[in-house]
Amino acid sequence: MGVILNQADDASRIELDGVVDIACAQELKAALVEAIAQGKKVSVFAVANANMDVTAAQLLWAAEREANEKNVEFAYPGNPPDAIRDLFRKVGMALPVALK
Repeated sequence: MGVILNQADDASRIELDGVVDIACAQELKAALVEAIAQGKKVSVFAVANANMDVTAAQLLWAAEREANEKNVEFAYPGNPPDAIRDLFRKVGMALPVALK
């Protein structure tokens, strides 16, 4: 399934489902850019079967930094799958603040 962006009046919700890798990097980047540009809270949800590669991790890391610079709340509600946490650790990237 990949990346789904849902916009509401008060927030943007990005859902990551299945494999999120370089094949859908453009789709993920577009969703993140659009969500941050709205200036509303951005919530990224990773469903239990979500798995990503380093490209997706880099995009999420960069998006969180961009959101922070623009004073847009960026969150990972719920409990992201261990595979996502492990990827950030494995590639030596700092975990996004909300995943620590």
